Amino acid sequence: MSQTLAPMSVPTAESARFVVVDEDGYFSIDGIRMADQEVGAKWLSSMRKDDRGRAIIEVDGQPVIVEAFDHPLTILDVEPGPETHWRARFNYGYETTVDSHSLACDEWDRFFIRTETGIRAVLSRSAQSRLFQQATAYDDTSVTFGARTIEIAPYYGSHSAANCATFWSDIYRNEVPRWDIGAFHPALPRLIPPLKLTRCRVLVLGCGNGHDAHWWSQQGHIVTGVDFAPEAIENARANYGESSDLKWVQADAFKLPTDWNERFDIIYEHTFFCAVNPARRPDILKLWRRLLTPRGRLLGFVPIMDKPEGPPFGCTEWELRTRLLLPQRRGAQSLFLPLIWSRDRESISKRLGQELFFVVERRD
Repeated sequence: MSQTLAPMSVPTAESARFVVVDEDGYFSIDGIRMADQEVGAKWLSSMRKDDRGRAIIEVDGQPVIVEAFDHPLTILDVEPGPETHWRARFNYGYETTVDSHSLACDEWDRFFIRTETGIRAVLSRSAQSRLFQQATAYDDTSVTFGARTIEIAPYYGSHSAANCATFWSDIYRNEVPRWDIGAFHPALPRLIPPLKLTRCRVLVLGCGNGHDAHWWSQQGHIVTGVDFAPEAIENARANYGESSDLKWVQADAFKLPTDWNERFDIIYEHTFFCAVNPARRPDILKLWRRLLTPRGRLLGFVPIMDKPEGPPFGCTEWELRTRLLLPQRRGAQSLFLPLIWSRDRESISKRLGQELFFVVERRD
């Protein structure tokens, strides 16, 4: 299979088509899992990445955006060998080669590998078990098959500079931040009013130039915007001023004072979660819990994309569900209760198919 295939282009938001890939790697249409082996194999064989890194398949000659809950491909079996490329089997009887140099592992000890066209695949538990049964040796960082040792990379890359205020200051001083669209998120007027929120204390972490925080204040809420970079806070004040209902605070979000504990009815998420080094995601959850009132709501947008290097760092729905909605240890309860969980299919074109809108409530 050639690695020189040109990336697929995708249509605009008005003409985009979508297909869901469920947690087990099967196509799902209107909530019904597709069983047709021939069509499924054809769709999987056509899967490529577009110029935004989205998985796209071709249906009737037209590109269709793949909304994968976990990863676009699930490996049912893989045959390691002496060469770099291994043969892998997927759902619908589809087979192709994968690049052994791309083997990676996440914090839940799940293993991943990429096809030659760059699509990341997750190994099913049975495939993972069989793979390691064939190994002659393995440890936390490598696996050996005969005379050949394969390094196991961490699922996410590391970008420790993102933990420093100077990194973000340099961006605000020297360029237009890529995440800043020059206005509040366009979906807010469509998605927030149906929630019928009363006057709330709203926290916007990573508020940047202040567009979203200002929108919340214009809806009658009491809003606090926090950002690591002094330049971002200066821009927010210059853009929108400050009042009793709109405050700006320059601070490290992880060092907010204890008198902020349980202060906020709503934490609005948009570009904060994906900006922080993924190694700190457990700390983000603790922070959200600490700052929310009992039964307070966490809501907003998380980018669902395959981007191990950042910022912004990618995420899957599987990971976000695991962190927010499943118990973090045996015998414990989940941290939050789900209220809304949906891909936004009316997002701006460059994020189309990659934005998850969610509303969850702090469990107490």
